[in-house]
Amino acid sequence: MTYLSRPTTAGERGLLIGYLAMAATSAFVAWVVLTHIGPGRTSVPPGPYYTAWMVLSGAIGGAVALHLVRHRLGRPGLSGVVGTGLAAVWATVLAGLIGGTLALPLYGTMFGPFTLFVTLAALPGLAAVWVGTFVLAHLKVRSWHAERDSIFAPAPRRHR
Repeated sequence: MTYLSRPTTAGERGLLIGYLAMAATSAFVAWVVLTHIGPGRTSVPPGPYYTAWMVLSGAIGGAVALHLVRHRLGRPGLSGVVGTGLAAVWATVLAGLIGGTLALPLYGTMFGPFTLFVTLAALPGLAAVWVGTFVLAHLKVRSWHAERDSIFAPAPRRHR
């Protein structure tokens, strides 16, 4: 995918939809985490810029985490489903790690993944949305893998 132009193939568009869905879901989860921490229980004073940065950090963390595990998504069969499940767990750790580090360096790095897992465990509806986003990404990445795999497939032979 050329990063400075619009996606040109169906696979690239599917991958972009997966990134955007994960970024939006991660931003929402970051906002939920902020509202559950509560304004009186955080060491950083709340405010519009702080909240915006926390939400943006969550969006970036989720999108980068999906980018790092994208090769495990979209594969067919039982091994593809298992790979997607493992990738979802790993991406959840990475999203918390990256988003937490951007939001609060050092402190967020340590507690970002833990806070994300605790929030998802406490709110099953939110966890279902999180898992649903990975399922969507898995389905959208399929065409991208098919395109990439077709590049290296041997050309059909002509019979004489």
